[in-house]
Amino acid sequence: MSVKRFLGLFLLFIFFLVATTPARWVVQTFMPENADIRLSGITGSVWSGHAESVAIQRQSIKDVSWTINPLVLITGGIGGSVDIQDKVIQADGSWKAGFDQSFSVSDFSIVASAAKLSPMLPLQGASLNGNIKANFDSLSIAQETGLSDVTGSLDWTKAKVNANGQNLDLGHFKLNLATNDKGQVVANIAKTRNVLDAKGTITLDWPKSAKLDISVKEEQQGMLRQAVSFMKKDTEAGRRKLDMTVPLNMR
Repeated sequence: MSVKRFLGLFLLFIFFLVATTPARWVVQTFMPENADIRLSGITGSVWSGHAESVAIQRQSIKDVSWTINPLVLITGGIGGSVDIQDKVIQADGSWKAGFDQSFSVSDFSIVASAAKLSPMLPLQGASLNGNIKANFDSLSIAQETGLSDVTGSLDWTKAKVNANGQNLDLGHFKLNLATNDKGQVVANIAKTRNVLDAKGTITLDWPKSAKLDISVKEEQQGMLRQAVSFMKKDTEAGRRKLDMTVPLNMR
């Protein structure tokens, strides 16, 4: 047997050995005890497995399945697919983590409860309700360039806000996401049935600022009338406008 053929068969043997390595053994052997992420109830292999629970710091996600595509290693990273069927959040799609600390997803969807996300947002005396759904045809993020190559949409259905003990039914909001020629992520507010009749765009210039060019209808009821009163009044159009740039300070 030639040396070349021997090496080829040996590498093939190593590949199948690694491919069938139980994921439970890999986690127990190589994951540090003080790691920020903990997996339990692990079945399957490194390349295709399932965890009953994944704990990231103090947050726990149930019912997580994954696959890893070894061919992605050739492109300088690791990637595959993930399927999460937790009661709080569901997600499904393809992902890739580069060795240069970049991360990207494609054909990726996320569904979550707005009430569960509300504590993570800087809301003062208010909470959100409804359903949040995100669909990304593509999305990339890197330490230096930030968000890029973003295409997709964000939906907030059955939107409600609880403020000062009052529930406000807002309806349905949708943002269509795209990346312009300057590399900026632009969120266009789609026409949907919501009480604000919101229109406009949000342009993200990572990592410096976000430009808001938004308008809502003038006629609002109760707390909503007070909430939009700070916006510039456009009497002719019967709307309130918000045109400002907000610093991000992401570095």
